[in-house]
Amino acid sequence: MQTYIKLVGSITPGGDHAGFFRWYCDHVNMLLRYPALRRAVLYRRSSSPSGQAPEYLCLYEFPSEAEFLEFSDSRQRKDASVVRENGWGKQGARVVQRSEYVRHARRTLPLAVGGKRDAVHEIHCLRLGATAPLDAVRWVDACLQGAFERESVAGMQVLRPDDCENVQAAAGEWLVVLERSVAPAAGEPPCSIDWRPVGVDEMPAPAEFQPRWTGLYHELCCWDR
Repeated sequence: MQTYIKLVGSITPGGDHAGFFRWYCDHVNMLLRYPALRRAVLYRRSSSPSGQAPEYLCLYEFPSEAEFLEFSDSRQRKDASVVRENGWGKQGARVVQRSEYVRHARRTLPLAVGGKRDAVHEIHCLRLGATAPLDAVRWVDACLQGAFERESVAGMQVLRPDDCENVQAAAGEWLVVLERSVAPAAGEPPCSIDWRPVGVDEMPAPAEFQPRWTGLYHELCCWDR
């Protein structure tokens, strides 16, 4: 059974980050009244090496497609929307990205340097363009191999479009979340992953590959059942 994940990217137009955090905690707790919402993780951006990475990301996890779709029309979600439109969230928070994925892969290693408190999440949002589904998967996996040679890398998850057997779906948006035990040092490249438009290991890159954005994030809060 595949894990379905909803990404919501937000900014706080007025710059009230403390207010945003208080509001978002209340917002997620309302959504968690829906029993099948298993996990939510809120991240705040510390830097954006490329593209326009959202200030905040929240990843919501569901155990199946059916429960994911039911949540979209659930009373709990509608109640949270009413509160947002009639409270602080209407002016204090603005959604700039909504994306839906299934988890393709997940890998965890011991935190060799630093610790959970200092962990940095290097998050890449990619568009692969038109390509065969298997080629898309193989190319992403090949590019990720070098990341695990870094001492500071402790974990990774890869989120892909649903229905990756379909060429059009496979060409959609992918998300790669890399957990690093420490932030990049001065003079060190900000990113651990070398996305190679010319290909890797004699494997050509997708013809229309385009990085949408890359951001370095810290985890603010995790709600886990």
